[in-house]
Amino acid sequence: MSDLVTCADGKVRCNFRVDDPIFTHYHDTAFARPTADDTYIFRKICFEIFASGLSFHGVLTKAEMFDEAYDGFDMNVIANYGDADVNRLMQDARLVRNKVKIGAVINNARCALDLVERYGSLAAFLWQYEPDPATRPDPVTAETLRANTQSVYSERLAKDLKAHGFKFVGPVSMYGVLQGCGLINDHFDGCDFRPPSLAERGAFTVPQPPPNRS
Repeated sequence: MSDLVTCADGKVRCNFRVDDPIFTHYHDTAFARPTADDTYIFRKICFEIFASGLSFHGVLTKAEMFDEAYDGFDMNVIANYGDADVNRLMQDARLVRNKVKIGAVINNARCALDLVERYGSLAAFLWQYEPDPATRPDPVTAETLRANTQSVYSERLAKDLKAHGFKFVGPVSMYGVLQGCGLINDHFDGCDFRPPSLAERGAFTVPQPPPNRS
């Protein structure tokens, strides 16, 4: 199978799930696009937790349902969830009904707020884990993607998040966070969406923690 495919709209895309408009929209507008939006970053971490042992695609197809059930992934709201919320989420057949994962999301919201307090934003914490460009494969292909489902940077991120109290965060799922928040660009070489995502990264200002951070 070719790494790339020319779609009906004439665009050349990475050849995965191009027949699915939901995934295509994610590929075109979110994958490898740099962000400093804390809510988006937290949501992406949660989606990777939900997808663990299942599939990210399956979670993505239910994104609106998750957004509705989890109050738009507002960390301040989720941090105050209690037993009634857990029961509500466990009874919602649209969602991933796994009590451990639900508990991890609530726990992680509280831990994320601690990171915001310390670093100024969740984004400022996350962007410390952007890979050195010299460590990235060149060119980026389906083969290199299959060979790099995690990295030393996602390993460090997972380890440090766990040290800050996060749960259900491993190096593979955190590699997905780095991809989905624009710290890693895994659009294949030749994909029409690789150049604009690279351009966005070039114009992006990396968020920094406050200088007096303890």
